[in-house]
Amino acid sequence: MKDLRSKTPERAYSVDIRGDNDTSFDHGAKYLVKNRLPPPGTESSASQATHN
Repeated sequence: MKDLRSKTPERAYSVDIRGDNDTSFDHGAKYLVKNRLPPPGTESSASQATHN
């Protein structure tokens, strides 16, 4: 994941995709968005540190 304003990487996430098909990939991507990414409108700790 990277800050779109500065284009610098902030954080890395991973998920184990078990299957070689689009459904498995979609499930993994949706899991990351739902369970790992910060809610919209909140800044990560890395970007807060650079803005303070």
